[in-house]
Amino acid sequence: MSEISVIGLGSMGSVLAETLLSAGHRVTVWNRSQEKAELLVGDGAEMRVTIAGAVEASPVILVCIDNYTTTRKLFAAQDVLSVLADRAVVQMSSGTPPQALGDERWFAEKGAGYLDAAILGSPKVIGTKECQILIAGNEGLWKECKPVLECLAGNFQYTGSKIDSAKILDLAWLSQRLGYFMGVFQGLLLCEASGVGLDVFSATVAVDARASMIANTIHDNTFTDPVNTVNVWKEALHHIQTHAKQLGTNHEVLDFIEAKFERAQSAGYGEEDLAALIKVFR
Repeated sequence: MSEISVIGLGSMGSVLAETLLSAGHRVTVWNRSQEKAELLVGDGAEMRVTIAGAVEASPVILVCIDNYTTTRKLFAAQDVLSVLADRAVVQMSSGTPPQALGDERWFAEKGAGYLDAAILGSPKVIGTKECQILIAGNEGLWKECKPVLECLAGNFQYTGSKIDSAKILDLAWLSQRLGYFMGVFQGLLLCEASGVGLDVFSATVAVDARASMIANTIHDNTFTDPVNTVNVWKEALHHIQTHAKQLGTNHEVLDFIEAKFERAQSAGYGEEDLAALIKVFR
């Protein structure tokens, strides 16, 4: 039996699995397209051709796929339900606080433990001291899973038993980042209009590595080699807007930012790096 199974091997899931393997853990993997799973077999992972096989292989199941709706559909298959009891499911997919609450109830009904996590950062930081991951749920279950999960982030923070707390904090963090990005683009626009090079901005007043990266991407015209795409950030923005509206909180700033993203998508920049928003600002 392996220590942990990773369900979903996209850009984030693959790095999570690789990091677990590098830390010496016994890892089982499953992905819709077996090619991605086969790549990890060479690094020591065990591959299963069905989700049921991956769930049966480990006591801890890490899920990192597109969304919570897909998670529920995958785990609702009868062969998966038959082996799900007593497993600890750790959800690291993109989602909202209400979805976290719903999945905790759903997995509990199936006899499985459930933890909900939020990764604050890109695949590039996984396993480093810069990486921050928030996790919520039953504290005893977290303590059981921590020894295998803690290699994924230098800053792994337990946010409490309230299962939606990690996702609420994730949306708050994303809100800060989106507002910050708008300020970066405005600053870059001022530099361009005044004849100051964006490489100079990057070397002087960029407040952190992300601002510098955006400036350099624009300066080097490398929009098609994305860290995170316009589409990825637009989906994150959608989660924030949806929850803000459900809570009845003000969302005027979010609506302003949404308009910028929608213009970028309409212009065909959706799969380009976030830095492509400068084209809309121009």
